[in-house]
Amino acid sequence: MKAIARHIEGITINPYEYLLDADGDMLLFNDNQECIDFLHNKMEVEMSEQEWEVNEGIYFIELK
Repeated sequence: MKAIARHIEGITINPYEYLLDADGDMLLFNDNQECIDFLHNKMEVEMSEQEWEVNEGIYFIELK
């Protein structure tokens, strides 16, 4: 499973904070493409995984 995350306050030494659903649970996706599709639909911006990382500091994290 994958989650969408960013470093707290955009500072890379900080831990990740994760995208949550309306109930406060971590929003989970099957793969990176689902993460990208979700962001495209919500943000109305089309970027690749690398562009989300470099431009916005958003990462697709593998959960175990």
